[in-house]
Amino acid sequence: MAALPFQVEFVFAERGFLIARALERSDFHLSEEAALAGSPVVAMEMPRAKAPDGAVRKDLFAFRLKRREDAARFKAGEVVELSGWRE
Repeated sequence: MAALPFQVEFVFAERGFLIARALERSDFHLSEEAALAGSPVVAMEMPRAKAPDGAVRKDLFAFRLKRREDAARFKAGEVVELSGWRE
């Protein structure tokens, strides 16, 4: 499958995770080989967040990276690709 694009919104480098916004679809699951910009992903959750109009945001995802030090490579605003996803 083609990679899914995400825009990084927040990076928590010391904790090894980041929050990113889905740019295309938000109905997917991670496979064992999932990687964000080449960094292996071990877990994903949907954080609780609201849009300015008060609606719940369903386009945000928190990705926990396998190697904590990889989080420092990511910068808020950049677009990265998720590979290894499935429907």
